[in-house]
Amino acid sequence: MALMMESGRTEPLTEEEIADLAAIEAIRESSVLELKEEGNAFFKKGKKHYNDAIDCYTRAIKTNMKDAGMNSVLYGNRAQVNLLLGNYRRAVDDADEAIKLNPSNVKAYYRGAKAALALKLWPKVAELSSEGLKLEPANKELQDMGKQAEQKQAVEAEAKRRALEIKSKAEALVSALENRSIQVGQSRYKEHMGHRRPVLDSSGILHWPVLLLYGEVMITYMFGRNAPPLSWDTSNAYKRDCIELYYRTNIGPVLRKKQLLKSLMEGEVGLEGLDLDGDGEDTGDSETRESRWVKVQERMTLNEVLSQANHIIPGIPVFFVVATGTSFRDKFLKEWSPP
Repeated sequence: MALMMESGRTEPLTEEEIADLAAIEAIRESSVLELKEEGNAFFKKGKKHYNDAIDCYTRAIKTNMKDAGMNSVLYGNRAQVNLLLGNYRRAVDDADEAIKLNPSNVKAYYRGAKAALALKLWPKVAELSSEGLKLEPANKELQDMGKQAEQKQAVEAEAKRRALEIKSKAEALVSALENRSIQVGQSRYKEHMGHRRPVLDSSGILHWPVLLLYGEVMITYMFGRNAPPLSWDTSNAYKRDCIELYYRTNIGPVLRKKQLLKSLMEGEVGLEGLDLDGDGEDTGDSETRESRWVKVQERMTLNEVLSQANHIIPGIPVFFVVATGTSFRDKFLKEWSPP
């Protein structure tokens, strides 16, 4: 057979060379058809032979036959086998190649969409379903996948919007705490406080839940305006004019900015995959300082109490209620420590 001349040849091919090239292409086509049929036969034998089918289709593709339609079928067939094997990423890639070679290959759109569905690539599912339906508007499977992708995208978009809103509020809260020189440490007494956290309203006012601990009996009480009488205080020692509030200074390290951001979003749902690291420098104070009891001065505002340099808030403000003139008060100030 005459061979192709070196590159740079300008004269046209001779009839003999054209015939030789046609013969080569015919041999290649025959080989491709044989490999395709062999692959189909392996596919029909069941899952144990799927890899053999893929091998046949791959070898056929590598012959580089010029027939775009046939190559599209080969990629489409390989996409189907990869789909059934769970090789979804490969199935999507093969379907894309099949569509490039033949944009009218409806099966390729279907197989690619189905594989993308398994990968939860909703935009890809929507794209392939939409393009496939242009060719076969009545294709119910493509319709169903397109609707499912549309619904999933809407759900994910709403979840992302909500997650970003939660993060934005938490970041604003972190800034509000920093501006007020309020330090927050690890949460304590979670069994009593759950996921309660401060709230920054639209006017920039910071609202705090407050936990009151009665150390003498270790009963907890969430602060409220309409506090009922204490059923266990039979001696009436804990009357309004006979109680003092204390907080413990330097109860632990101050949360760094990123840690605080995560802490303020703890317990929120739908934050999966969201970057919770926050922005800016991750600063914080890990120095260990002396811990002691400090009495709360009643004339001070809550903000003034919380912004004291030695006051590290354990998630939310925790104050210990002590009755004056009791033996427990002396013990509390000298040696008592919270559990």
